[in-house]
Amino acid sequence: IVFLSSDPEEHHQIALIEGRRDGGIAGGVVNQISFHVGDLASLRAMKAAAEKAGVTRFLPVSHGRGWSLYFPDPEGNGIECFVDSPFHVAQPYADRLDLSTPDHEIEATTRAKIEGLPEFQAFDDWRRAMADRLGTDLR
Repeated sequence: IVFLSSDPEEHHQIALIEGRRDGGIAGGVVNQISFHVGDLASLRAMKAAAEKAGVTRFLPVSHGRGWSLYFPDPEGNGIECFVDSPFHVAQPYADRLDLSTPDHEIEATTRAKIEGLPEFQAFDDWRRAMADRLGTDLR
């Protein structure tokens, strides 16, 4: 996986991933469009809206650096809605996410699971370092 960004506020704006050969994900490739939402409440609201529209398959995932909800649109295209966490950790990382738990529990559980992993740091520290590497200022 290669994560690309020209914006120090964003971990990645584009992710390039080699196609899968293991028979996973219909069609054999990871293919989705992702939407950045503001907070966990918005992520839960997106799930409720998708359920109201008839979606029945969801995959909630903690990526350490953010929390995601994956689901198919009515035509079967992959959708990801995600919100940043206050942390950064080397990617790829994936763990179970229970959106029925309160925000503070999700944050505490995520931190406990990732704080010993490579590149763990506050996301704000990662953003400042990325801005330095890009030679830009944070907004």
